[in-house]
Amino acid sequence: MAARRSLRAAVGAVMAAVVAMITGCAQLPFTDGSFEKKIPAAIEQASFPVQKAWADKGTDGLTTYLAVGVTLAQDQFTAEDLREMLKIVAANNTINATQFRIYVRDPDDDSIDLTPLFTQLGVQNLLGYGDTINAEDLERVTSSG
Repeated sequence: MAARRSLRAAVGAVMAAVVAMITGCAQLPFTDGSFEKKIPAAIEQASFPVQKAWADKGTDGLTTYLAVGVTLAQDQFTAEDLREMLKIVAANNTINATQFRIYVRDPDDDSIDLTPLFTQLGVQNLLGYGDTINAEDLERVTSSG
């Protein structure tokens, strides 16, 4: 009887941990939150003018993603600017994210469609609303050019 109670308690604890990880209520032990400061600071030093930059993480089911956004100081944003931004993201992916959500807004705070720029860079698997790429595409884009 006591062994059965111990087994139930252990199974319950494991289930609670799994639910917390899936819903994003628990941080995995190997994550490092330094990206939240490093990525925006590096983007603000990039060759394209930026008003502000941010980085955050999240989970979608069992997938961990890194979300990075910028508001530009000018209207122009090229594929090479996007590549530069992605290189910064890749260099500072301290959470082992497998998906990367990239958001770029113009000076008027309107969203810029990145689909054509991702296509120019050879991204093969756009996810979500065309703002998300996987780790394989990130590696391919950042290792070339």
